[in-house]
Amino acid sequence: MNQRINWRASLAFVHDTCAAALAWVAMYWLRLNLDLTEPYLSDMWWTLAWIVPLQAGIFLALGLYRGLWRFASIVDLQRIVLSAGLGALLVPVVLVMLQAQTVVPRSVLIFYPLVLIFLMAGSRFTYRIWKEHRLYSPLEALGEPVLIVGAGEAGARLAEDLTRSRQWRVVGLLDDDPAKRGRRVRKVSVLGPIADLPIWVRKYGVRKVILALPSANHAVRRRVAELCAAGGIEALTVPSYEDLISGRSALTTIRNVELDDLVGRDPVKLDT
Repeated sequence: MNQRINWRASLAFVHDTCAAALAWVAMYWLRLNLDLTEPYLSDMWWTLAWIVPLQAGIFLALGLYRGLWRFASIVDLQRIVLSAGLGALLVPVVLVMLQAQTVVPRSVLIFYPLVLIFLMAGSRFTYRIWKEHRLYSPLEALGEPVLIVGAGEAGARLAEDLTRSRQWRVVGLLDDDPAKRGRRVRKVSVLGPIADLPIWVRKYGVRKVILALPSANHAVRRRVAELCAAGGIEALTVPSYEDLISGRSALTTIRNVELDDLVGRDPVKLDT
């Protein structure tokens, strides 16, 4: 496994090094309107010979290859921006240290890091999108169709997790908030209000409904349970808000709706 990760990290390093060279050459060509002649041609090759190793060293120093492209995140983007910007800032410093007579056009120094960021970040996030589509898209046709009641944060997180599961296939969300209807939450549509549950159950052949309203009162839970019972549908639920906060249960710990979920008094909030 480590050899595989090292191989991928090495390939990513080669890609980024080539991106640095391409960005530097491209900016010279664009700066001179695709008419790269002497002395700029010689200056470009001379600076390229040490800029690429310099930029590569910055990549390694900032730890750009500790993660996988499939999990590219904002943290990776921040490291890319920092490494490209640092590389551009060090170019004048190196020129002074080498006492070189070469003058790098200011537009090259300004736009070089932007082009490099575009090449590096664009490649990573494009790969991530392609990889996730390749891995998870086939799962959308698999699994048992299920409806989620609740399009809030809990419902959104649950929908995202279940779309990556072979056991479930989320066909939609139901919510009584009119502002959410017709919208998409984590690529899943909010189909309509809870009262329409029987309609969507019949349309998609749903046999299970998951209540994703951790803080819902007993009346709402009873309402969903009654709709499910009337249609012969199994009602499931995520843990209560108290169980989630205390850490006793995780959001994906789906269980059957029990009697305690349907009866009893709701907690009273006291004014202080």
